[in-house]
Amino acid sequence: MGKLESIIALVDEFVVALAVIFLIIVGLRASGMISTTTAIIVSIIIALAFGIAGYLAALAQLEKPKTGVESLIGEVGEAIEDIAPEGMILIKGEYWRAKNKGNIPIKKGQKVIVKDFKGLLLIVEPLHKEQKT
Repeated sequence: MGKLESIIALVDEFVVALAVIFLIIVGLRASGMISTTTAIIVSIIIALAFGIAGYLAALAQLEKPKTGVESLIGEVGEAIEDIAPEGMILIKGEYWRAKNKGNIPIKKGQKVIVKDFKGLLLIVEPLHKEQKT
């Protein structure tokens, strides 16, 4: 599931929860158990709490992963050996198996940038001088 789908699912869950809470408050008001003012105040407080929680959950979904192989995409490493078509790289102090994405040869000691991954195999390209290091 992608990030957008996750956010849509979160919004859907919040809408359903708010609807259920709203129906409970309406039921309590209709039965005379709470006043109209109390019902409005409680509804506003609950809506604000759900809104803040939903906003924070959406922000968390949009953040770049901080751990795992996903966090390595876009990072720069160094080829420990020639990568033709596969070899080892050193990135963030760890050794990873890597595969050359393109036809440009990658030599030992050359900087590479991680473009993708398949399982625990990183897909890399040589780092060009105009790219950041």
